[in-house]
Amino acid sequence: MCKMRKRCFLELCSIFTIKQIKMFVVQICYHHCEHIIRPGEIQSIYLPKRNKNCRILVHPGGTAIGPLQRIQGTQRFQLGETNLLVYYGEPSPYNPYQEIYLDFIPVGSYIDDGIWKIRLTPIRITDGAFDMWLPAGNVLNSGTGFLNPVEETTLTIPSTATKVITVGAYDARFDQAAAFSGRGYTRATNQVKPDLVAPGVEIMSCAPGGGYQVRTGTSMATPFVTGSAALLMQWGIVNGNDAYLYGEKMKAYLIRGARRLPGFTVYPNPVLGWGALCTANSIP
Repeated sequence: MCKMRKRCFLELCSIFTIKQIKMFVVQICYHHCEHIIRPGEIQSIYLPKRNKNCRILVHPGGTAIGPLQRIQGTQRFQLGETNLLVYYGEPSPYNPYQEIYLDFIPVGSYIDDGIWKIRLTPIRITDGAFDMWLPAGNVLNSGTGFLNPVEETTLTIPSTATKVITVGAYDARFDQAAAFSGRGYTRATNQVKPDLVAPGVEIMSCAPGGGYQVRTGTSMATPFVTGSAALLMQWGIVNGNDAYLYGEKMKAYLIRGARRLPGFTVYPNPVLGWGALCTANSIP
């Protein structure tokens, strides 16, 4: 996290060169940037509802719109060959933070490329914390991203839930963390997430319509943990070794048996959680 203590501009920059980009300020995205704003500074977007700020968006050509107003409904603007839709969300029963959605839509074929700047000037600050996310990497092209991104807090819903086993991915061929796997911890509650990681790179799996194919992703890692959970339930409930093997206890067994990977000395950590899945070590 970068904490700036002088009056300055913080320009969170992205190069938009694809047909449509949506910027969601919820934990379902991969590209993430976070900061803390101080009195007298000018920084950028996403503050809790209790903070009051003035927001300005600057087109790569230098044209600016704003301050953006917190009003109901969608605000519509056009900058160059890009239409911009702005929507101010409201706190929900499960989320006390305000969410601001920016939707970039091309007038023709492409969004204007270059450096887009979102500037935030504080009016009233309580804690000053804000976060910004772009969509997951498979939605963006390789040239789109923040100027100073951070890997942490890029988990996707519902992996941020408390009563789930959150699984990240690692490359079992080299015992290395997978670059695409979302990082913890959770933003508001600072939970240890992911709980553990499982093989998720170049996995031979069933293909739609029959046969097999090699796939990569956390969707390949999660079934390993599902199968391990089933084996633990068989050991505990079916075989009579632990008749009260409820979900939290099973999660604790999996965490206890997780093994450490090379290159990481601190556990738990936001990349691997408590370590890599090891079913043999998880059975008491």
